Amino acid sequence: MGKITRALTTLTIPEYVSWYALDDCVVVVDLRNHRRFTLNDTAASLWRWLDHEPAMADLSHRLCTEYRVSAPIAAKDTEDFVRLLQQERLVYIFDDETRTLPR
Repeated sequence: MGKITRALTTLTIPEYVSWYALDDCVVVVDLRNHRRFTLNDTAASLWRWLDHEPAMADLSHRLCTEYRVSAPIAAKDTEDFVRLLQQERLVYIFDDETRTLPR
């Protein structure tokens, strides 16, 4: 699978995905099949930011700033997290250059 971290890549949460905060974590629910995903503190932060800052580059930068990790580590962690979300169909990855959903 190709690299998904690009400056012009935006993430969108589908309408069939709901979520709620529970203490320090976030629970994401796929309403199509009622599967629940509990996110740890760092993943929960990324999810909350995703709701307001859907650009991959912004998420990576904020992770770098908030958690004081290097830019390469923040970029890789963000990409790994988004890839997992994509595999579970909990986010759509939208390529702003081509106005399409990358495969």
